[in-house]
Amino acid sequence: MWNETKEQIVMVSEWNDDEVDKDEAGHMIDFIKSMRELKQAMEPFKDQMKDLKQNYKEQEWLDSKQQKTAMSILRQIDDDVDLAEFVDLFQAINKQVKKEE
Repeated sequence: MWNETKEQIVMVSEWNDDEVDKDEAGHMIDFIKSMRELKQAMEPFKDQMKDLKQNYKEQEWLDSKQQKTAMSILRQIDDDVDLAEFVDLFQAINKQVKKEE
């Protein structure tokens, strides 16, 4: 599946638009074309993610809230978030927001 998808992905450097001067508009056109190709290539994976979430829900392994929590944890891992720093900031903001209510 990856090989099929990989062949569909067209990067900016591969576009052969000799008619377009590579000014701002030309770069935007290349960017839009590349983004369109990437979005189309990602569609099957989005469907797989949706199916995975639905399967976990149907099997009663994780409900929607638990899945959102897991996804939040994944984003924090991917972003290399300092947990201690995050907790300190969360507590400070939470305290301030509750004070204003």
